[in-house]
Amino acid sequence: MNALVADMSSTGNVQKVAEAIYREIAYRKEIRPIEEVHDIGAYGVSFLGFPTHQQGPDKKVKEVLARH
Repeated sequence: MNALVADMSSTGNVQKVAEAIYREIAYRKEIRPIEEVHDIGAYGVSFLGFPTHQQGPDKKVKEVLARH
């Protein structure tokens, strides 16, 4: 199994959580900014971390989720 940990963080808080999740995954894994995610279907499990804007995800996050 392979895992993706992707985050979007303007203050660094979400990135810290993403890095903590990444460290705990025992199998093959990748960590990257959400903006660099092209296909979450290529992973067995995906963790997406992002702040909320106007009670929902940022526009870039919505675009990633819409593609999958």
